[in-house]
Amino acid sequence: MKETLLIKVHKIKKITAGSIIVYTLLITAALFVFAPIFVALLGSFKHHWEIFATPYSIPKEIFLDNYIAVLKAGVVKNMLNSLFVTAVSTIIILFISSSAAYAFSHLNFPGKNILFLVAISGMMIPVYGVVIPMYVLMDKFHLLDTHLAIILAYVSFSLPFSILVLRGYLSSIPRELGEAAKIDGCSYWGVYWHIILPLSRSGIAAVLIFVATGIWSELPFALVLIRDKSLMTLPPAMLFFANNWAIQWPLVLAVVCLAIAPIMILYFLLAEHFIKGLTAGALKM
Repeated sequence: MKETLLIKVHKIKKITAGSIIVYTLLITAALFVFAPIFVALLGSFKHHWEIFATPYSIPKEIFLDNYIAVLKAGVVKNMLNSLFVTAVSTIIILFISSSAAYAFSHLNFPGKNILFLVAISGMMIPVYGVVIPMYVLMDKFHLLDTHLAIILAYVSFSLPFSILVLRGYLSSIPRELGEAAKIDGCSYWGVYWHIILPLSRSGIAAVLIFVATGIWSELPFALVLIRDKSLMTLPPAMLFFANNWAIQWPLVLAVVCLAIAPIMILYFLLAEHFIKGLTAGALKM
């Protein structure tokens, strides 16, 4: 009994002594991340003067007029636009990138490595370097002021990263599973749909969070390719609450909180798969 207690005490001391620095750093990092969100949440319930007088304090009274004004300004329509564009773009990206990752990780064909490098080379292209060429291209195809324009832009810029991550994750799935299915008469499509996709849920969840977060908060393409306010997504719509003379901080903070909420909910729902997807893919990158 004494030996068991000594072992337990030893383990507790070992864990506490070895992890105190790590936990301190993690808590500090978490404070840096969540402090601005907390301040924004508090400010969204305050009067304009109260934000500057006591920016870090709890509101003296819950002031809901900021959210009411934002909703009356048409932000709901912009949120629905963002939801539609994000959902459609993410589905297309996940389907194409998972198919390409399956080919690059499980199939053998001439020039596979070269094609993979070409596919991920788009990660080196800065967004701001192609905004104007993308505008000219969409103008020639008469796609300006349409959701299709920004969906095509998001898909093209998100595919390289998605293929890279999913290829690393799919490489951790044994090839023998697919080969055994082929012997039983399963086609390449059947292997991809019935074996690869079910086993790659965590990797797909990780890519989904990265891609959806990036598209939801993207500004350059959404600002340049769409000028019709009724078709705008949420990020460019926030600019209407600021002008050359004043920034309506209570309204801006209210919109920010509304914009953050869906992504945080998505992350908490898929957090476990997100961590598994990143760690498993990192082993084979």
